[in-house]
Amino acid sequence: RHQLWDMVNYVKEKNSTLILLTTPINLIIPPKKVCKGATNALLKLEMEKIENEIKSEKYKIAFQKLELLKKKVLGNSRLLYFSGISTAKLGFPKTAEKILQKSAVFDCGAWRSNKIFNNIIREASTKHDLFLIDFDKIVNSQFGKGPLFLGDTYPQTLFYKKGK
Repeated sequence: RHQLWDMVNYVKEKNSTLILLTTPINLIIPPKKVCKGATNALLKLEMEKIENEIKSEKYKIAFQKLELLKKKVLGNSRLLYFSGISTAKLGFPKTAEKILQKSAVFDCGAWRSNKIFNNIIREASTKHDLFLIDFDKIVNSQFGKGPLFLGDTYPQTLFYKKGK
């Protein structure tokens, strides 16, 4: 936040225009790393079983197990990811999107943006009265309606046209 606001102030001092852009987050890509304090050997074994159930398209069983685990385990990005995927497969894309956003936040791999960084950008836009292209909202408003990304990080070409 401080670095962004320093940049905003610098741009304003130079009488220039700053356009902010949120980063689209590909929610169907699994987290790279579970934080150390959010897992243990027993949970890892249970997550492997749940992953196999999801691969076998036993989404309801996986969902039920994940709901119980979510009450006991906080901040496990993999658990949240599987919960989001099973929720989406059961036909609840809006709820799944929220869960998958949390999964990205708790990803200790720190390889991509997440909702926290995007919210800092949104906040700076509001507080400093700057133009914002909410690219993440443009892309993920279509979550559950088909493939949104080309590969892991680049949105489909049609979204770049909507951002203009």
